[in-house]
Amino acid sequence: MSGISLTASMRSNLLSLQTISKQVDSTQNKLSTGKKVNSAIDNPSSYYTARSLTNRASDLDGLLDSMGQAVSTIKAATEALESAADFLEQAKAAATQALETMSEIYTPQPSGISDDASIRNTSLFDGRANTQAMLDQIGADALAATAANQFYAPGVDKNDANFGQGQWYLPAIGELMEMYGIDAANMTDGYGTTGANGENKTAINDALTTLKGLGVDCATLTNGFYWSSSEYYNTSSWEFNMSSGG
Repeated sequence: MSGISLTASMRSNLLSLQTISKQVDSTQNKLSTGKKVNSAIDNPSSYYTARSLTNRASDLDGLLDSMGQAVSTIKAATEALESAADFLEQAKAAATQALETMSEIYTPQPSGISDDASIRNTSLFDGRANTQAMLDQIGADALAATAANQFYAPGVDKNDANFGQGQWYLPAIGELMEMYGIDAANMTDGYGTTGANGENKTAINDALTTLKGLGVDCATLTNGFYWSSSEYYNTSSWEFNMSSGG
């Protein structure tokens, strides 16, 4: 079998076709991958530069995802705070309504820590007035009243108009009843647990629990007895059972 003889021009054309075929393959690979350089053989410098930039882009994508998660967490915390604020507003509205209703049907017994007539008939519902009366008549010897009057919330200036000194007081028995939740329409007398439903206490504790979960330094209302600033006799005062509402 005799060989095929190629002229110089034919060999040149063949080499050109082979080169074109390789270029076509390379172009198709670039089109399919979207990359100008696909391996270190194509261009070592460009390949490793591109690889470094690709890794950097992956890192930035991870940081972006983390930032998105952080934003979602902040949004959730904001919604929780708004929900807690709504709870407190509802509790305040319910307490105000209960106070207005109880004031109409429940007449407090005359009692005061002195014979001062201005103090009588207010001690069941006005803890601020009770606390001030103790300070006016007993002074620093009224330890609980003094402590309440001198207290101010952590993290605020002691002269703060809302949470500073002089803004805190010992609650009256009626105010403790409001905190617990009383349906005045179902009250039969001023003793026992008639009319007590605990709805306000539940709303307040739900709000406080939400705030505590967000890192706020607070505690829920317990089920124990709470002393009030309202006198029962001139030698004793009313106490309120926060577990039963009595």
